[in-house]
Amino acid sequence: MRWPVRNQILLPTVGLMAVTLAGVSVLNAYVSVRAAATRIESQLRDLAGTLSDSNFPLTDAVLRQTRGLSGAEFVAVDATGQITASSLESIDMSSLPDTVVPRTPQRLTLDSSIAVGGVRYFHNQVRLSRAGAARAVELHILYPVETYRVAWWNAIYPPLCVGGVGLALSALLSAGIAAHVTRPLDRLRVQVDRIAEGEFQPVTLNRRHDEVLELGQAINRMSDMLSHYEDEVRRNEQLRTLGQLGGGIAHQMRNAVTGCC
Repeated sequence: MRWPVRNQILLPTVGLMAVTLAGVSVLNAYVSVRAAATRIESQLRDLAGTLSDSNFPLTDAVLRQTRGLSGAEFVAVDATGQITASSLESIDMSSLPDTVVPRTPQRLTLDSSIAVGGVRYFHNQVRLSRAGAARAVELHILYPVETYRVAWWNAIYPPLCVGGVGLALSALLSAGIAAHVTRPLDRLRVQVDRIAEGEFQPVTLNRRHDEVLELGQAINRMSDMLSHYEDEVRRNEQLRTLGQLGGGIAHQMRNAVTGCC
């Protein structure tokens, strides 16, 4: 099976670059995604901590302003489970889980999701120990899954694009290098075929001094030597033919002289 030199150079090089760039791109994408998730969780923790430490009343207007800062929806409920304030226009209390153990703001994570009004949200239930409040307020934090996915794609897209562009450029560079090496070899192959057919013309060599140039010089020397040997063989054949012709003429002349005598 023929295995061209171009493929021997191109495929391993591109394969190695592809694996390397893919690994680096995936790693960067993973790190970027984790950084985006950590940033969102940290932002929600800070907001929940601020609401817990403050003493201003949690009203619908306050929670809507908080939504504008974070992109999340907030629903505050009292100890009896009644909604006291919400950033949503309307919400059915039955859509909120009642078996979740409330967390402190510092332990807030985006690890479970629920559907509220046909929209998927990451859900967290945080207990706010507010100063001056007789009872702790529980705050349901709803972060839209779609918003999280957009942030996820925004984080993963640039590293993958950079990796793809780098892979394409590496493939083009490797193809150019392979062609730069194989084109002179193709010319040398054609020249060797011509020498085999009896055409002893020198091949045009590249000015780049490398192994291919040295191979071309060796082929040209071989071509010159074969051309010289061919000329010598032809001269020897001509001299031998002339010698045989001269010997024949001398023999005929000797016979003629003998007959006259």
